[in-house]
Amino acid sequence: MNLEDAYSVPELYDMGLQLAQLPHGDRAENIDRSISCFAAALRAISGPAETELIGGLLYELGISFQERVNGDPLENRQNARAAYEEGARFLSGRTGVGDRRLLGLTLGNLAGIHLLSEDAEKALETAKAAAEVQSPETDRRAWGVTHQTMGDACQSLRGGSPRDNLRAAVAAYLTALEVRDQASEAGLRARTEGSLVIARRRLAELDEPGTGRTDPEIAALYHRATELVTADEEGSLREAVRLYQELLDRAAPGTHGEYRGGALHNLGTALLAGADPDDAPAAVAAFEAALRVPERAADPLGTAITQGNLAAAHLARRSPGEADVARAIAAGEAALTVLTPIGAADHWARACTNLGMALVVREQGRPHGEQEEAGLRRGVELLESGLSRTDLTGERSPDPRVMLVLAYSELTAMTDSRQERRDFTRLSGLHADRVRESFGDDRGVRRALETITVLLYTQQSARDPGEQTEQFIARAEALLAGPAPRDDKPLVAFDEMTVRWDLGRAYLHRLEGDRPANAERARTCFADVRDALGADGPDPKVAKIHRDLGDACDALGDGPAAAAHYRAALRALSRRAASSQDDEIVFASATWGLVNSDQG
Repeated sequence: MNLEDAYSVPELYDMGLQLAQLPHGDRAENIDRSISCFAAALRAISGPAETELIGGLLYELGISFQERVNGDPLENRQNARAAYEEGARFLSGRTGVGDRRLLGLTLGNLAGIHLLSEDAEKALETAKAAAEVQSPETDRRAWGVTHQTMGDACQSLRGGSPRDNLRAAVAAYLTALEVRDQASEAGLRARTEGSLVIARRRLAELDEPGTGRTDPEIAALYHRATELVTADEEGSLREAVRLYQELLDRAAPGTHGEYRGGALHNLGTALLAGADPDDAPAAVAAFEAALRVPERAADPLGTAITQGNLAAAHLARRSPGEADVARAIAAGEAALTVLTPIGAADHWARACTNLGMALVVREQGRPHGEQEEAGLRRGVELLESGLSRTDLTGERSPDPRVMLVLAYSELTAMTDSRQERRDFTRLSGLHADRVRESFGDDRGVRRALETITVLLYTQQSARDPGEQTEQFIARAEALLAGPAPRDDKPLVAFDEMTVRWDLGRAYLHRLEGDRPANAERARTCFADVRDALGADGPDPKVAKIHRDLGDACDALGDGPAAAAHYRAALRALSRRAASSQDDEIVFASATWGLVNSDQG
């Protein structure tokens, strides 16, 4: 049955609005469903009362196509433009206050579409038409957006007088700032202030020859290097890095600020794109230097983009430490503070991804608590948000999905909700499958996926000691017997001790095979872990490994050895200043084991 046969036009309109604004569920699916509702409502319109809804339906349909995740981005933009253009034609002859306001909103969005399509002349014409029917009294936000678009279009014009175009841009930005106050629209105001700085600087170079003018050779170096960063050619990144460094040698600090700030930012980006962890410190230094260039610092949007990339650079270090992760989190938070209200979707998505990975890395290996769970959940939310816009950003690295698999695995162990455990396990598998499909020919990725699979089977085997345990043992043995992992995937580093420890537990609880042989294999695994921890290892882990060794010795009928290990576990716990729930479980099981051993 068609939607228009089941629901009235007002019901379809309301359903479409609710789906488009739904704060939970699958965002991509919700947007597609909203498009279906708006389109069905437009097909079903028949009477005069329903005709009044056409303008609003076309406006909302355009917004949904603009925000659509699925499908071809260019086709979605064309569909949005078609909806806005049809809506503008319908509303242009109407005189009602509501219709005029809706016409202004529609034309404002249409101007933004033209600007994205690099048609500055059409964008400016449409923005001026929007301003004619808008006013700062009726819709302050739309007035500000329209004049921001007008200013951006003036800066992008290829014809006419450059001075006149830049003066018009300055005037438009100043008009936008009149309605963008610091309290309610801090991010949008920061964007306009940054655009105003750039327009005024460009105008000053035209109005005052010789003052702040750029050396043509520096400009040529910058543009050539920038072309190479995006070129898909062998050696293009290395050549871009060389050209940026040559530019920075020529442009001394305090001169050519716009080019110097951009070159430092792009140098860091080129170093990151090479995917060599040894280049990460230089990328960090480049981004930090870019943030100190006054011209870059005066541009809030440019600063936020640099902060987002700085977060990625900190994480790209070989085996990033706690301080690196903390700096990545700080940079990511600073980036999103500006990018979220501005709505720069591609840069916002990358910043979400970088901050999400940093949060997941921070929580990995920490004791499970409310704070750690909240950090993981926020990391998952940010990573999913970033991946929802791969239509804009592309998907060049498996790391975001790998981190999601690890985070979902951790959350599976943390949650008490049976439904969440099922959901997290399903989502882990979905992301692991996507990584295999897209990056499965990379040896380092295969290694990471095997490690993740072992972690997943660890969670599953605790609830299914039969087939899942057999699969886990096979996977873990293959992983431990494989070649040594490369150290070029620091975010998905292979943790041999954890795998070996879980393998010992699997053997100890295995239902298949010879029980003494399984117990002996478990004891060997636990002994290797104990040796790796050392006598000075963390007390909770030392206690746990001795408890497990006691269980293995008890299964082998070696009472004295079991009792010795249980006592070692209790001694390790006695050194703890405060106990956790895990400590209490280990204490109870070690005490019970000691009582029931031959020496108890």
